[in-house]
Amino acid sequence: MNSDTLAMTYAASSGAVVLLPLVFGVVVVGVLIGAFVLGRRVRARQPRPPLPEEQPTRPPGGPPGEVSEPSEEQKGRDGGSFGNR
Repeated sequence: MNSDTLAMTYAASSGAVVLLPLVFGVVVVGVLIGAFVLGRRVRARQPRPPLPEEQPTRPPGGPPGEVSEPSEEQKGRDGGSFGNR
């Protein structure tokens, strides 16, 4: 094989080696830009978050009908259903 032919063969194959990652990079960037655009469209369709003055407020006397139940640990110490088998 002639050295000129070998050099030409290597040059032709190295062009594909350079071109393939470049094309892959362009495709990846395109997918990322598309994902960003899609995310912006989805976000634009969602309702805006409420303003601070639109937030619900607590009644003056505290939460209505607040009931606190004893914890599992307290039920066990007080003779509740925890541990009585």
